[in-house]
Amino acid sequence: MRRLNTLLMIAAIGVATAATATPTTDFLNDAIKGDNSEIKLGAMAAEKGGSAGIKAYGKMLNQDHTAHKAKLVAIAQPLNVAIPDGMLTGSDVEYLKLKVLSGAAFDREFARHMVKDHQDDIAKYEKEVARNDPATVKLAKATLPTLRKHLKTAQSLSS
Repeated sequence: MRRLNTLLMIAAIGVATAATATPTTDFLNDAIKGDNSEIKLGAMAAEKGGSAGIKAYGKMLNQDHTAHKAKLVAIAQPLNVAIPDGMLTGSDVEYLKLKVLSGAAFDREFARHMVKDHQDDIAKYEKEVARNDPATVKLAKATLPTLRKHLKTAQSLSS
């Protein structure tokens, strides 16, 4: 009986947590996970890249997304949004794929992934701007030029 009560309490906490999710908390969660992904993948590219361009791009991603994550955390903490430490689903798989590649193969795959990833990011941030949430709209608007620059760089590296 005690075990059943414990399980029911855990289930209730999970339901309560899911019920408190909002578009704002969802955006912040995904954005922080996105930054975690870019930080980790950028660091890998800065180290493993086969070309100077990929290495420099990886370093830029790492720096820009580390700074951006700090801004997201500053918004999330007062809203009591838990700060995730994991990567986005898909980026974790990409990390494992890139881990076994090197040289030109690494560079091609990394650039390809960054093009798709930044296209997706831009769409999410444009959607957030359109939602006009007072907690996030200013940051989303300010972030879009950087994401577009990252996309343009990734596109030039993938051609």
